[in-house]
Amino acid sequence: MVSAPGSGDDAGSLALRICGFSELARERDAAERLRTTAPPRPPVPVPTSRDQVLYALRQFAPGAGCVTFRYAARALGLSWRDILRLRELTGVDGPLLPLVT
Repeated sequence: MVSAPGSGDDAGSLALRICGFSELARERDAAERLRTTAPPRPPVPVPTSRDQVLYALRQFAPGAGCVTFRYAARALGLSWRDILRLRELTGVDGPLLPLVT
């Protein structure tokens, strides 16, 4: 019997043992690669309205009907901590942000 992990690192270790990979490790590796290899992005103005959010995201994801809030934050140069603000600006509570009306 496997007990519930006590921390995020414990959960990653458990996933690695059971599945052979850990999403937490993948995310950490991807973040490190970005930190060390990605060219600096020019600053993106933080949107202050729903229309600005949708306009900018349509430029980053042309043809997409919706995006996740995680994608939206990354595309706009924001952190995951800004997802709540994006939700407030757009008035969307679900996991996906519709780009078409």
